[in-house]
Amino acid sequence: MLDPCLHSCQVIDFGKQSVITKDTVQIDIDALVYFRITDARAAVYRVQNLPDAVEFLTQATLRDIVAQMTLDDTFSSREQINAILLSKVQRDAERWGVTITRVEVFSITPDSALPSMYTRDCHNYELISFRRLCTHCYGEADPG
Repeated sequence: MLDPCLHSCQVIDFGKQSVITKDTVQIDIDALVYFRITDARAAVYRVQNLPDAVEFLTQATLRDIVAQMTLDDTFSSREQINAILLSKVQRDAERWGVTITRVEVFSITPDSALPSMYTRDCHNYELISFRRLCTHCYGEADPG
């Protein structure tokens, strides 16, 4: 007879996580973790609270992965993020008698201040370009 605790898949939705990208943009990421207990003894004796341990391990690993990527990379590399996250979390969770079967990043949302930040950056870029143009046309004279 099969033990349902050993063969049923568990799912953790750990909600939005605030993460900072390599280019210092704060984003919120939602993800799911699917896992199966493969060694009940290890799941009970090697970790105090298995669901929390899996959740915290996944969160920390996700933050580490995204911190090495730019904002644009996070949007274009969701499958890559999932694959790296699965590989790292799977390896670390095995000692708890758990097999991570799947991780899924399903939402990446930039911080609400991002549009104003882009506007400010564009304005600064235009100002720098204008100053370079003036320097080129008028020498060192101030155009103002």
